[in-house]
Amino acid sequence: MGTNKLADWIHKGSLLLENNHSNRQKVKPQVPKSAERPLIYEQKKKNYIETNKIYTILSTPRQPQKQTDWLKKETYGKVPQYLSNIKQRIYQSFLQQQEDYANQNNHFKLLSESELHEIRKGLKQRYDLINFEYQKYSHHKKFDNVSLRRKQEQYERELDQLEKDMEKVNKSQVYVIK
Repeated sequence: MGTNKLADWIHKGSLLLENNHSNRQKVKPQVPKSAERPLIYEQKKKNYIETNKIYTILSTPRQPQKQTDWLKKETYGKVPQYLSNIKQRIYQSFLQQQEDYANQNNHFKLLSESELHEIRKGLKQRYDLINFEYQKYSHHKKFDNVSLRRKQEQYERELDQLEKDMEKVNKSQVYVIK
């Protein structure tokens, strides 16, 4: 742990520093005695109203501040630069949108009336065929096995999808992706 030798310990008063009074505050002057009163001059009474009257009479009248004529400024009637910058950014974004729209339209093709007629005819034939098959299973009140039920559900899904497709094709203009 440590040594308990007497030489290692500090003895009382061995590290005593000399007391230096340099950090004390300076002595303040004494308070004056009651017999030593300062001289008080008698104050004259000033009439502020009369003084103010004389001041206003002798002063020159105020001149109105010169109004700036905004019509004669060199920037009058000119479009500020920040508005020109905003207008340019809006125009650039408009051109970008037009370009995107043109590129997007290149990916689509308008179907002709004969093509639409063929597609409608094919969808109608497919719908009639699936509906005929579906009618075979619709009279069953109780499905004995799972395969019959799945078959009927598949026909229902196909019929729903064909109805949606027929609605889309019945529009006057139909676009398809190239």
